[in-house]
Amino acid sequence: MPLDIKAKFADIDSAYKSSGSSTTMNGLIVGPIRSGKTVVLSTAPKPIAIDSFDPGGTKSIRPQIETGGIYPTLYEEDDPKNPFAFYQWLLEFNKRYDEGFFDYINTYCIDSFTYFFQGALFYEKGLAEAAGMKRHRGLPALDDYRLVNLNVISIIQRIMSLPCNFFLTAHVAKEKDDMTGKYVSSIVASPKVQETLPATFDEVYIMQVDPKQPVANRYKFLTENDGMYECGSRLATVEGKLDKYEPANLRAILKKVGLPFEDKEIT
Repeated sequence: MPLDIKAKFADIDSAYKSSGSSTTMNGLIVGPIRSGKTVVLSTAPKPIAIDSFDPGGTKSIRPQIETGGIYPTLYEEDDPKNPFAFYQWLLEFNKRYDEGFFDYINTYCIDSFTYFFQGALFYEKGLAEAAGMKRHRGLPALDDYRLVNLNVISIIQRIMSLPCNFFLTAHVAKEKDDMTGKYVSSIVASPKVQETLPATFDEVYIMQVDPKQPVANRYKFLTENDGMYECGSRLATVEGKLDKYEPANLRAILKKVGLPFEDKEIT
């Protein structure tokens, strides 16, 4: 039977348009401590579910949480000798996935990747020790890093398939390039993840703070590479929809690039 190419293209088009990825945004928000990363998450369309791994991280958005529509789950406490935070998160995430929880929210966030990765690493180390593999002075071994490098990227890619926006925060590290003498930046993670994680995201923004500005205008997103910071936007490539510096407001970004930005009613 000959191929009905029109029907085939129609099926492909329908599958793409019905996928969550065509109407949602995934973004990596990178910056130093106290640069407004967590506060920025509260500007996304509600309901917002935030899984917080940063110790005390949600304190900066208490007023927004009290207003409603933001639902934090805390994984901020852990024990490197007997790690439990990442395992608890994994159980809850899989439960939510099976329940269809992510169909009912607009935005899912993990704050931050720095401590998320650390929790995953110590969890993997704990599994190895439970299997009788010794770890020198209780530190993760190279095999632990290799497994976690693969696992966390796989987890992030699974999250990106959810029918909601996804934003991940990460801390920034600056290092001097011995060859050029210039400073370059990367996320705080293992070298392999530093290379692969940003590439999985559509949007990679760097937090910029100008303390001389009023609070309302103090925080900006850098959306283009500037020589030190590696960032970028796939959505901005279409007709130059984003400026190099944008106000650090996720709802406004979604609106500007033509994606849904309104809150979702909980019924």
